[in-house]
Amino acid sequence: MSVINVNLGIITMIFGIILIPVLLNFTLLCFSNKVYNIASILCMSFFNLIYYIISAKSIQNNPNFFKLASTYTHQSNGFYVEMNTNLLSFTQIVFIILFYFTLTFLSMIFFKKRVDRHAKTK
Repeated sequence: MSVINVNLGIITMIFGIILIPVLLNFTLLCFSNKVYNIASILCMSFFNLIYYIISAKSIQNNPNFFKLASTYTHQSNGFYVEMNTNLLSFTQIVFIILFYFTLTFLSMIFFKKRVDRHAKTK
């Protein structure tokens, strides 16, 4: 049973796992007057991870996910490429945490420099 039972394309759901948290963090950093530190970025990454786990569980329970995974499996001249169907493996979780943290940290640096530049001109 899916956690979120909507009839979206599986590709749309996979892109949503990546784009929605990044855009949310980007928006929060853009419109906030608060100065963020590493602890608050880790907190944002933790909430993004919770969103990822819920969405990944939903995608894994979607019957079209395994069809998509088998579509992108390719074998040629002893070379084999396969899409991992376990979205909740330890390595995947570590990658997602680092991915969300890095993008949020880079966004924070960008907006901090932008705020500092606007503060100097006033």
